[in-house]
Amino acid sequence: MMVSSAKAARLLVKIGAVVIVLMFVEYIAFRTFFSLIAFVLVALPIFTIKCQNCRTPIYDQRIAPHVRGFDLRVLERCPVCGEPMLRKEKRLS
Repeated sequence: MMVSSAKAARLLVKIGAVVIVLMFVEYIAFRTFFSLIAFVLVALPIFTIKCQNCRTPIYDQRIAPHVRGFDLRVLERCPVCGEPMLRKEKRLS
């Protein structure tokens, strides 16, 4: 499964943040790590993000320092080639 739009990438990052909080609460309450499965299912697609032009992955050493927490402005302009990393969602008119 490959992430193909900036909107989907942002949504996955937000879901990942919620899952991390749920993992913490689950461990405190029940001392289990079953929500780790959900974290893996959310994290794996995030690691498939690549620039649509230069095919540089988001975890590459040239791009990773530009990714700051939930701020994915790097998707709008690739630090390597200068083009948008992922296509934007087109609105239906």
